[in-house]
Amino acid sequence: MSNGLCAVCRWVAPFILLATAGLLLLVNLEVLTGSFATFVGSWWPLGIGLYALAGFCPCHSCKME
Repeated sequence: MSNGLCAVCRWVAPFILLATAGLLLLVNLEVLTGSFATFVGSWWPLGIGLYALAGFCPCHSCKME
């Protein structure tokens, strides 16, 4: 652990959020088109949901008091 954050809080959760936001941006800028854009448009709430679930990390050292 570094800075009181476990690997989930330090790397996994931000990566999920960054990947979801990046894919949505590429779809909105029409860089990604076709069936993959449709897939991203349909499943982006799952990425936000995974990010939210990562917020319930069991390490308990990440909680701000």
